[in-house]
Amino acid sequence: MSVGAGRGRVLEVLQPYIDDLTWRKERGARRAAADIGAAVMLGLYECREDTDENMLLVRMGLPGAADDLARTVYDKVRPLHLSLPPLADECPEWAWYEESWMP
Repeated sequence: MSVGAGRGRVLEVLQPYIDDLTWRKERGARRAAADIGAAVMLGLYECREDTDENMLLVRMGLPGAADDLARTVYDKVRPLHLSLPPLADECPEWAWYEESWMP
């Protein structure tokens, strides 16, 4: 499977979570939406260290594949103007995340 096809497949898996947090934000459940966004980001970060050869992200090239997917998810969530928590302690390699949500 190509990297592009793998990326598309992973984004298909993540899309229901993005749809759910969008739905919750539109109905005023901003905190719940932000919690879902943070959980997706943390889940992708945890994948950075996975070494299971059967895992799609490993075949796509870690940690870069997880980092690129996290940026894509963040780009989809950012326009919702949710108050996402800082993740510096949990995701120290993602300085881009910290810099992108700071006012």
